[in-house]
Amino acid sequence: MSLISEIDCCSTNPAACKVLGLGLETDEGEPIDTVIKQSELIELLRSNSPEMQSTEINLSGGRIFLATATSVLAEGQRVGRVCVLRDITHFKELDSLKIRIRLHREPRPTLTTHTDAGLCDHARNGRTAQ
Repeated sequence: MSLISEIDCCSTNPAACKVLGLGLETDEGEPIDTVIKQSELIELLRSNSPEMQSTEINLSGGRIFLATATSVLAEGQRVGRVCVLRDITHFKELDSLKIRIRLHREPRPTLTTHTDAGLCDHARNGRTAQ
């Protein structure tokens, strides 16, 4: 996906259109607000930062994409932005699985971490201390 200036959509490839739920007949020059519905992506594309920037975008169906955008320069002047979308859903699912496994393997604390003398005597002698 590429932009000319900060407001007009220049081109999107068919894969980006499908991922973002756009029609394949997206007209060049349309304002990005009318083409793109994801506010995080619009903010990323409108950024004035000269640095490469990335953000995660949650799309319908539980898919997660990493959107990376950078400025396009011509003769030292910024003429637009280009953005690459990468499906990271699988990586996020693996991270979640790793966390669940780690939590499952951690030792669990005993139910009585602090006991008073009476309970200790009861456990040793079969009765409580007087």
